[in-house]
Amino acid sequence: MSVRTLALSMVSVFLPLYLYNLGYSLTAIMWYFLVFSLVRIPANFIAGYVIGKIGPKHTIAISTIAETTYMILLVSLKSFGWPILLLSVVQSIANSLFFTAYHVDFSKIKQTSDAGKEFSHMVVLEKIFGMIGPLVGGILATLVDVRLSVGVSIALLMLSLVPLFLSGEPVKLNQHVFYGGITQKLVSSKANILAILAINLGTVLSSITWVLFIGIAVFRNDVYAYIGVLATVTTLLSIILAKYIGNQTDLGKGPKYMRIGAYGGVVFSLTKIFVNTPMAVAANSFFDAQALTIRQIPLGKGFYSETDNFPGQRIAYMVMLENLVHIFRIPFIILIILALSYFDNQMEVLRYATVAAGTVTIFMVFEKFKILRTGKSKT
Repeated sequence: MSVRTLALSMVSVFLPLYLYNLGYSLTAIMWYFLVFSLVRIPANFIAGYVIGKIGPKHTIAISTIAETTYMILLVSLKSFGWPILLLSVVQSIANSLFFTAYHVDFSKIKQTSDAGKEFSHMVVLEKIFGMIGPLVGGILATLVDVRLSVGVSIALLMLSLVPLFLSGEPVKLNQHVFYGGITQKLVSSKANILAILAINLGTVLSSITWVLFIGIAVFRNDVYAYIGVLATVTTLLSIILAKYIGNQTDLGKGPKYMRIGAYGGVVFSLTKIFVNTPMAVAANSFFDAQALTIRQIPLGKGFYSETDNFPGQRIAYMVMLENLVHIFRIPFIILIILALSYFDNQMEVLRYATVAAGTVTIFMVFEKFKILRTGKSKT
C-alpha cells in the first residue's frame, strides 16, 4: 500500500490541474469525475465478485495492471488525444478493484481491540509516502514535465506488486458474495454510514475543487511545485498527530476526537471563503489537514470494526458501502456542473463547492460506533 500511495500521490493531486492545463474546461473536468463515480457503482459489484473468487490480494494485483493502463493513457493523452472519459472509466475500474479489495483485506486482518493503533500506523505510512509523492511529482512536473511524474509513478506501481504475495489470502476463495438482507443492516447502522459518507465527500470532492481553485486563482506560476510542497508541509504534523489519536482512540476517546475533528473540518472549510493568497492557503491547508487526521483515525477504527457486524457478508458490506459513497457524491458533482454552466465566476463556484462539501463533515458527530465507546468488539 505504501509504495502504491507514493506512486499515485505523485500524479493524483495534480490530475484536475493537468487536465485544465491541457485545455479542458472546468465543466469537462467535473464530467470526468461524474463518469468516474457513475462507473464505480457497477464496477464495485464486479470487484466484489472477483474478490470472492480469487481473494483481495490477487484482486489488488489486477487493479495495479488496470491502474498502470490508466497511467499510460494519461501520459500519452497530450500526444494521442484520448477521450478523457475513457481515462475516467479505466481509472474508475482500477479504483473499484483496489479499494474494495483493500478494505476487505484490512478489515479481516485487523486486531479489533488495537484497531485505532493499527489504523493510525497505516495512516502514518500513507501520509509519509503520500507526502513524498506530491513533493517529488510536483518538482518533476515543474522542472521537466508532468509525463515524467507519470512515468515514475508507473514504475513504482509495478514495484508495489512485490509485497502482495509474501502472505496468503485472508479470506476463503471461490465464495459466493451474498447480498441478502444487507440493505436492512445498512439502514440499521444509518448514523455510522452517514459519518462515513460525510468524511468521504468532505475530503475527496473538496480536494478536487480546492486544488483547481488554488491552482488557477492563487498559485498561477510553478503551480505543480507549489501544490506539491504544500501537500508535503501540511502532512508533517499530521504524522505525529495520527499516532497520538490512534492511542487515544483505543482508550475509548474516539467519539471525543471525532467530534473535535468534525467541528474543525467545518470551521476550516468555512474559512476558505476568505482565502485568496498563498499564505492564507498554506495556513488553512495546514490546520484543515490536522482536523482531518483527528476525525479520520477514530472513524477508521469504527468503519473497519463495523464489518464484524456483517458475518459472512464482509465483501457485500464493502461493495454496498463503496456504492453508497458514490451515490452520495453524484448529486453534488451534478450541482457543480450546473453551477459552472450557469454562473460566470467559475472560481467562486469552485470555492463555494469546496466549502459546501467540507461542511458536510458535521454529520460525523451523529455516529454511534459501539467499538469507539467500549474499546472492544467481536473478533
